[in-house]
Amino acid sequence: MKSTFSKQTARHIAIILCVFAGATACSDSSSSNTSVDPTTTTTTTTTIAPVISTACTETTPCKVGDAGPGGGVIVYISSSEFKCGPTLTDKCNMMEAAPGNWAVGSPTPAGCTAATDTTVLQCPRGTPDESALPQRGHSGIGGGLLATLYLLEHGAGEGTAPVVARAYRGGGKSDWSLPSYQEVERFCGYVHKWDDDMDRCERVASPKAGWELTTYWSSYIYFIQKALMAPAANLVTGKIGFVKPTSLFGVLPTRTFLGNVKTATAATTTTVKSPVTTVNATTTPTTS
Repeated sequence: MKSTFSKQTARHIAIILCVFAGATACSDSSSSNTSVDPTTTTTTTTTIAPVISTACTETTPCKVGDAGPGGGVIVYISSSEFKCGPTLTDKCNMMEAAPGNWAVGSPTPAGCTAATDTTVLQCPRGTPDESALPQRGHSGIGGGLLATLYLLEHGAGEGTAPVVARAYRGGGKSDWSLPSYQEVERFCGYVHKWDDDMDRCERVASPKAGWELTTYWSSYIYFIQKALMAPAANLVTGKIGFVKPTSLFGVLPTRTFLGNVKTATAATTTTVKSPVTTVNATTTPTTS
């Protein structure tokens, strides 16, 4: 005669005993362990490039094309620091150019042409004492300020490009100057296109807006057949040419400084495996 003690009741009692006594209380029962495959969770962590403000500072991140701390535009950022400053003992990695209309509304110095809404301030670069000047000056990136100071110390008079550029105080900064040879090249390359292979500025059909397509002085010093010449960036042709320093060309104040550059890092993917979960499948003997 079969017991009235149902199989279902036996299972319920066995489960209750296991719960109160712990998993070992069921060790005498026939059981099998089933391993469930671990769950794989993939977490992708992406480092996002910082949001660049429209006006960067010496401490906030800057990129080419941003408004600079002096109110101009960042036209060049070097991948490594370069020497700069009045004695080439400072360190810089960025170059800022004054906006194209920086002189509009200001008094026009004697000897210069008036600046209007469509015309930049144009002045002669001056003819300083040739014997006191180094032949090539400081032509590299970062050398614009020192070369401009040389021009001022050796005869560049009122109404000349070096004097006008040094008097500019955009953003309250006092380190504005004429750009060096390579600095005016980089400015030309920003407005048009920089050719790394040819190491020169290259004219494009649609240059960046913001500056009149005219010619701008550099502070570079050079003698051609004993004649003092000065290079200038012609934004019409995209070329740098040597011209007489008495010519009237655009004055473009520039400055170099040490700024903060941040770039996005590559995305990283981390794979995490959850621990193996073991499920106890317990079989309770039936009662007959």
